[in-house]
Order: sequence, then structure tokens, then C-alpha cells
Amino acid sequence: MITKLDKAIRIAECAHAEQYRNHSNIPYITHPLAVLRLLTHMDIVDEDTLVASVLHDLLEDTDYDPRTLILEFGKDVFHIVSELTRPDNIEGFDKKQEYLELVVPNMSNKALIVKFADRIVNVEDYHYQDPKYAVRYAIQAKVVFDKVLKVYKGNKKIREVYEMMCDLLVVDLDLNGIL
Repeated sequence: MITKLDKAIRIAECAHAEQYRNHSNIPYITHPLAVLRLLTHMDIVDEDTLVASVLHDLLEDTDYDPRTLILEFGKDVFHIVSELTRPDNIEGFDKKQEYLELVVPNMSNKALIVKFADRIVNVEDYHYQDPKYAVRYAIQAKVVFDKVLKVYKGNKKIREVYEMMCDLLVVDLDLNGIL
């Protein structure tokens, strides 16, 4: 029997098949799978949250029909993915910062933890591609990190993941002569 998560992975693989990570030849599907891996590492076990993590960029980056998402995975997954989908008119670093500051305070905890994992994975990727941008990106995501650490304050693995990201950023700052 195919699980809901297996189905989500297959759909994400197909929908993102022709896409690659920014400035690389790495297939895009590696990103949502890394977000999923990180959530499971942090002991997040809610099925809808895990499914939404794999599909979190589906509506934003593909032409996947939102109605199909509801039919395939239900309203709960759809709502999480919708919360994580940035409107088309939000472009540029400063606009994205403003958008995060506006939406994060009202995000459901399920969407929030996916956004947290998404941001951590992106910081790790940028650490290897463009360390200066990794620092800037993490600062932009501070509103996400602050809320997650407050909402999930009892989860030690989330704290450890956050601290590991901070350690990476210290290396980036040091390598760039900022420290």
C-alpha cells in the first residue's frame, strides 16, 4: 500500500522534475526531501506536516493545481502548503523580509515548523555556495527562528539544529573577515 507520504514524494518528483536548485545542477527534489529529513530528525511525526514539507514549494514553483492538491491530500495539507506559498508579487530580498514579518506571526505551528526546516536547509545550501548570502538569508529568517524556538521550546533537537546553523554562520562570518 502506498502511503500518503510516498504519494507526496512521487508527485513532488514529477512536478519538480525539470527544476534545479539555484545556481547548480542539483535536482530541485533534493530540497523538499532535505526538509523532510530534517523534520524527522527533529522528531516531527505528524503525517500532514511531513507530507506538506515535501509539497511546500509545489504551488509556488510549479503549475500544480490547488484543487488537485486538496483532492489528493486533503484540506489540512492544502492549508499548510498554502500558508507556505508566497504570492507572485513578492520579489526581492526586502519584500520577502517584509512578507515574512507579516505572515509568520499568524502561521499555524505545522506551517511554521516546515518553514523553519526550509530555512535551515537553505542556509546550509547557501553556506557552501555563497557564505555572505547565507548570513544575510538567516538574518532575514530571524522572525521564523525566534517564533519556532518559542513555540517548540521543549524540543531539544530543534534547539540543536538551530545552534548548528548558528555555528555555520559564525564560520561564514569568520571566513569573510566580519568577526
